[in-house]
Amino acid sequence: MKKLKNKIKYTIILIGLSLIWTATCLEKNPLNHQPSSPSNSLPDTVILINGQSVNYPDSELTITFNRVVTEGRCPIGVVCCWEGLAEIEISLEDAKHTETRFPLTIYGFVGIENSARHIYVDTLGYHLGLLELEPYPVYPNEPDFSDYQATIAINQLKE
Repeated sequence: MKKLKNKIKYTIILIGLSLIWTATCLEKNPLNHQPSSPSNSLPDTVILINGQSVNYPDSELTITFNRVVTEGRCPIGVVCCWEGLAEIEISLEDAKHTETRFPLTIYGFVGIENSARHIYVDTLGYHLGLLELEPYPVYPNEPDFSDYQATIAINQLKE
């Protein structure tokens, strides 16, 4: 009888600790902020390979995918408490050849279709967001950042 009481006691303790751990893992992330209003509702997208630059159509703007800063998304094949983040560095160059570098971030397990989970940046009169970063990490493979491709939404903001 005493063994049964001990088993029940330990089971209740384990369930309690599991609930506390789960609640901690489900906290909301402060990076999920609402974007400013872009100039139109359907964003134009640019797909860039790491190191690639593209002159944006109908403007004197060049956008460059400079590098992968961090790859911290939860890999496929691993059980994680949080989906993690990946961050890339891009640059915008205007008609005066002034270059501005800044990061774009994406949550793990977020693709183009997950619009509520995208993180946007408003800078230099543009509204930008990293919609997808491929390939997605897979355990136990080490990522090769030279193969990475970013799908970026870019809109000119209303003045």
